[in-house]
Amino acid sequence: MNTTWEDILGDQGIGWGYISSRLWYAGEEIWFTLGEPSEGEPQTISLLIRETEESPEEVVAEAEFPGTVSYTFESHRIIDEVGVFVDWRGSGLAPEATLLDVGCASTGEPKPFPINLGVNDAWYVPDMPGHGVLLTVYPSIEKVFLALFTFDTTRPEDTVTGILGDPAQRWLTAFGTYSVNSAQLAIDLTVGGVFLESDPRPEWLPGGEMKLQLDHCNHITLDYDIPSINRAGVLELERVAPDRIELCEQLSATSEE
Repeated sequence: MNTTWEDILGDQGIGWGYISSRLWYAGEEIWFTLGEPSEGEPQTISLLIRETEESPEEVVAEAEFPGTVSYTFESHRIIDEVGVFVDWRGSGLAPEATLLDVGCASTGEPKPFPINLGVNDAWYVPDMPGHGVLLTVYPSIEKVFLALFTFDTTRPEDTVTGILGDPAQRWLTAFGTYSVNSAQLAIDLTVGGVFLESDPRPEWLPGGEMKLQLDHCNHITLDYDIPSINRAGVLELERVAPDRIELCEQLSATSEE
């Protein structure tokens, strides 16, 4: 993950900082390179983070000034402020400093985003109108329930009508166990019922399998295999609305601690 910093950095005397609450991913590295034109005794560059406005600053890395200081996050963490400053060892005068480079990037294999209650939401494929997915996570039993709203594989003849809704409307449910960021789900096909009646009692027939993977808090990869219609494929899902992304990220960060 690369970020452009120029527009959001401001000179703060002897330091520079990025002040905006965001989730830093496990394996993501942040670095600052400082130089100074004048001669003098080498000083210390300190890289600090602050989780909230109320929490104390935490020095996470140090390096010799002038030079580069860097830090790699070991777990997902929501941080309110990232900054760098030069310690001029109590001389009372700050050395001249120039910010030469700053950036962040993912290093190595990123840690997965664990499935959590923040995943509970309505999801969809942006270029597939009229279809969608509802997800519910049950952390106490490590299970996921999924409902897929879609249509039949072909359109019925124009003479075929439905008493309620489109005769080609279909919905499938799936349920299964999750571990970390993925879930294996068994598909059920519900047949034999009528609108809001307990009789006749519907039946649930096995319909296939799904594999769900949480890539990050606004993207799910859903693999499906439905033998009865000889269809298998992959859906790339996004949230219908972003309201629960922050909760998902907070819970992801917490679970990594």
